[in-house]
Amino acid sequence: MIGKIFTHLLPGSRTAPPQPQVQPDHRIYAIGDIHGRADLLGELLDLITEDSRRQADARAVKYVFLGDYVDRGEQSRAVLDRLLVLQQAGAEDAIFLKGNHEAALLDFLQDPVAGRRWLDFGGARTLKSYGLDPDGDPERLAPAFQTALGAHLAFLQETERFWQSGEVLFVHAAVDPRRALADQRDRDLLWGNTAFLRGRGLKGLRVVHGHYNGPEPVVTPARICVDTGAYYSDRLTAVCLDESVRFLHTGRGHDD
Repeated sequence: MIGKIFTHLLPGSRTAPPQPQVQPDHRIYAIGDIHGRADLLGELLDLITEDSRRQADARAVKYVFLGDYVDRGEQSRAVLDRLLVLQQAGAEDAIFLKGNHEAALLDFLQDPVAGRRWLDFGGARTLKSYGLDPDGDPERLAPAFQTALGAHLAFLQETERFWQSGEVLFVHAAVDPRRALADQRDRDLLWGNTAFLRGRGLKGLRVVHGHYNGPEPVVTPARICVDTGAYYSDRLTAVCLDESVRFLHTGRGHDD
């Protein structure tokens, strides 16, 4: 297994200034966009387990999955199998957020004609992972896919819009800085918001998210992004939040 852990400090400072913190009794591992890479998910979960065992305090360990479990990679079905096992093993210890790809998949099932665009941005590979031909008639594919999903369907339907620990908010993509948390819209939470990317966040909160992939995690006072493009980079990333900010990377795409 290839993996490393890094502690983050803001550039130009010897010690990080005070930042919003998770709940004091929590240690949270937030995992970025998996996109059908069950192989990398397995490696990262092993690395997280090793890291957690090295800690000497009594914090409760929480796993927060930031969405986009399916599409683009070849192993979406295997990813959902693994996540379902985690959910069943410790329902209070794992939080599963909805990504825009899960939303698009569910839209396809609801209306395969209007939702067929899902097939064009990764859904075809998800269908193949369930043994289905993505070139078939969408109106026939949708019911066959719903049957093939089995218990995965309820899992996807029950994913959460956001989750909060202390002063840290976890979402898939972004927030609308003009709206209170209770008034956030799915299109911002799941599909993104440009004002948020320009540095405007929610007062008093730090947002941890995925969706916007890049070669390295992004860390600012307002947000932490942990999407490192696993499906094409071979690099899946998690951030560990307790009294510090640390990153765990795995996959062949990381050579440090």
